[in-house]
Amino acid sequence: MPPRSAPSRHDLDRVPNSPGGYATLAISVHNGASTIAPVAVPDVYDGRRRVRALARIDFLDRECRAGRFDAAALAAGRDCERVFEHMTRIGGGGQWLEGDRLDQATAADMLAVLGVQRAREVNLFLGWLVRQVGVNDTRLLWFVLGDRLTLAAAALSLGRPHRRGLRYTRDRFADALRTLAEAKAAKGKAVHGR
Repeated sequence: MPPRSAPSRHDLDRVPNSPGGYATLAISVHNGASTIAPVAVPDVYDGRRRVRALARIDFLDRECRAGRFDAAALAAGRDCERVFEHMTRIGGGGQWLEGDRLDQATAADMLAVLGVQRAREVNLFLGWLVRQVGVNDTRLLWFVLGDRLTLAAAALSLGRPHRRGLRYTRDRFADALRTLAEAKAAKGKAVHGR
């Protein structure tokens, strides 16, 4: 019998509604019906129970909620987002570190070392990603999770316009995340290619 995985936060079966209702949402451009949805969260008083709460959901959450992939693929997508974010991060040069101010030469050396280390980690991850899903699906993951393009814009960038191209791109995206989730779950496979 395979081990039971933790339930997804989008799996609302057998999760009771909040008896007091939901808190009133702040009015904002970012709080709309497409960005706020009920999710299941652990009860703060009893960790074995789950209750419903409102949460802001993003693209990966919406795709998981629509049943295009499972919670393991969602976690793989979050890992990709995290690494792609490291690729675009710009470090601050004159920041305070542990209460001491560094001189300019030491700060520049430290930023160079941290930049090289971050680049090495990103390159290891990208190498692992290409080995798992191939170059084309790596580009697709980068367009959607790194550049934050919509699936329609990513399909157009990959030369697959129109409805069939969008459907193909959506399927390739979900397949790539499922493949990454399986690779992460496989014994002896490290996520970062180590």
